[in-house]
Amino acid sequence: MPPPKSARLGAETQRIDELVRGVEAGSLKHIRDINNAWPKGVHNIKRLLSVLFVHLDASKIPRFAPRQPVFREGTDPFNQAALIRECLCVLAGSDSIDDLNDSDCLEVVELFRSHLTDLLAALEFLAIYSPLLVGERPGLKDTLQFGNIIGASIVTKLFHYGRALFEAEEDHSSFEIMVPYVLKSWMRWICRMPLPYETKLTPKEYFFYEPLYMMLFSCFDDNIVFELMQDNIEAFDQKTLKRLIHSFTYRYVEWTTIHKPKDEAEVKQLNTRNLGHLTTIAGKLGASRRFHVALIRSELLPLSLTIGWEFRFASSIRPCGGSIATHIASEMLPQWHWPAWALVRSVPVLIKAGLLKFVVEDYLTIGLDQPKRWHDRDPLQDLFRIAHHPKIFEPLYAELKEIHGSPEWQKRLSKTIEDAIDKNTAVGTRMLMFGVFLRTHEDSYIRATRRHGYYSQCECIDHLKNPDRPGYLIPSECSQCRSIVYCSKKCQEMDWEALHKDECLFLRHVRIERELHGLWLSHKDRMRYLQFLELAYVDALVSEELGQARYVRPETTSEIKVYCLNTVTMPIGFEAFSVEELFSHKKGGELMFSGDRFRNVIQRGKELAVGNERIRILASVSGIGGDHWVTALGVYNLIRRPETIRKDDFPCYMLLASHVMVRSCGKPDQGVSDLYNNALASFRAAEAAEAAEAAQAAESQTRSQPP
Repeated sequence: MPPPKSARLGAETQRIDELVRGVEAGSLKHIRDINNAWPKGVHNIKRLLSVLFVHLDASKIPRFAPRQPVFREGTDPFNQAALIRECLCVLAGSDSIDDLNDSDCLEVVELFRSHLTDLLAALEFLAIYSPLLVGERPGLKDTLQFGNIIGASIVTKLFHYGRALFEAEEDHSSFEIMVPYVLKSWMRWICRMPLPYETKLTPKEYFFYEPLYMMLFSCFDDNIVFELMQDNIEAFDQKTLKRLIHSFTYRYVEWTTIHKPKDEAEVKQLNTRNLGHLTTIAGKLGASRRFHVALIRSELLPLSLTIGWEFRFASSIRPCGGSIATHIASEMLPQWHWPAWALVRSVPVLIKAGLLKFVVEDYLTIGLDQPKRWHDRDPLQDLFRIAHHPKIFEPLYAELKEIHGSPEWQKRLSKTIEDAIDKNTAVGTRMLMFGVFLRTHEDSYIRATRRHGYYSQCECIDHLKNPDRPGYLIPSECSQCRSIVYCSKKCQEMDWEALHKDECLFLRHVRIERELHGLWLSHKDRMRYLQFLELAYVDALVSEELGQARYVRPETTSEIKVYCLNTVTMPIGFEAFSVEELFSHKKGGELMFSGDRFRNVIQRGKELAVGNERIRILASVSGIGGDHWVTALGVYNLIRRPETIRKDDFPCYMLLASHVMVRSCGKPDQGVSDLYNNALASFRAAEAAEAAEAAQAAESQTRSQPP
């Protein structure tokens, strides 16, 4: 017969009392026994925790002079350090909170919060002196990381059970002291560890590192913690930032070395959880500007794709399925609405590392019905949206030609392509549209790069009124703003009086800002956008691949239509707008075609269209991320039949007037309108001061003359 309940409770209380007395006395044996005898009630759990926290008081942590951490058994520093080690090991290994209800769990977490500063100080001490304090730990080869692993286990539990309590704090003080510890713990000792490709760890031994990954990964489940982590990273000096990037590179290579497969069958059985967590963390941290810049300068982006392709037959841990290769590519590819500077810097690196192979293979494998593998995105559509920018188009088109020209790639995917097109016509059609789009850009690139090309356009708004204009343009830009190109001095003087003196200072500021973001377009690049407009318009009229142009609103309030190119979704096509609709067109709250130069281009188009049905006004708005857009506007004159467009290199349309500009909208460049107004006001003030000074000088001269 079992003992009565009162007797059992009495025995439990007696056992807890004995443990508490032993722990208070500093008995290492009693501390180790706690893991085998954790009580069930919240009262007794708090009793034991309170006693443990007494030994973790920051004032009791041994202090050493620099470079003199000597522990000898029997000495007070050694005994206190061992006591701290065992207390922390008990907290890391305890699962006593798991069985508590929500209210009891919050009571326990509240106790942790009240001792959080002391706890983190003790964890820092254990991590720093891990090699001297580790003791006998079966299965743990890496003594350097012992303290970090213990700390990661405890912090992960606090994030899991105490998130609601910490979020309720007005100043989020608990999160603010935990996040720096997390980052420091992740980076600690990396530089003193063996080279990652020489590690002797086995996959089973590597399991001990699981808490480090879980600790860092748990920081991304909460927006507050994630923002604090970004703030901490932004405050890093350059050396610390390099260490953070190096820690990710090290873990990638280490994981690959440990899990090196013998064959494809072994790859399919791999557990890719830590690799997936590592990739997700690196991808999310890329939203931090400083981390992203350091990421681009490092070898981490190409390395991650190389590893992903090597292990492409291994499955991802994500619920949406797919391979670890798709997981890595989807995390490393910046989202389309990210800042433009991030896209133009990182996407070319990813493309050169083989991103297009990941997209094409996954696209043909899953068809169009599994967008969740790419976080509800269509990667081909994302590439389509940003492929217009020269820094992205050139590596993208080179990679596409390499894929099509590779016998190995064709041999491996030819059957897959045929099956995909047979089973899912949309896949084949979409791939075809993407290829046509890139080929059109390629044609515009070839034409715009000719030294005396037909599309080297003088940007003087009255260029056609200059009787001495040369037949070909040798570009000569404004020396102040370096944004407007002219064919001759006469055109420059005419344009200065008509427009440029009011915009020169503003355009100079804009150019500098765009160059800092890596978004500035040279004259040749701007001509590519205008050349592409012509080719796309002709293709939309006569090409069977894209079909007829889409005039969704043929009725307009103006006597002349502006055909605006759709660059957001495939297939590309044109919509007819009135002039008023074009000038009111907005992105992110900013007018895309505002400014005197755009208005003067339209005015020239109207004048030239009188009695001439061959005149076309074409426009496009092409996004670069969520904060910058390339706006192009051109007036064209039909000089040959569109049906002959592909027969030679001579254009169908002559460009008569144009303007291309990189517009900004949203927070990353919110001050451009103010910049323009301030620059214009400064210019007007300087102009007025000069006029006043000249008037004063003239008046003085008049007074000085004899009557």
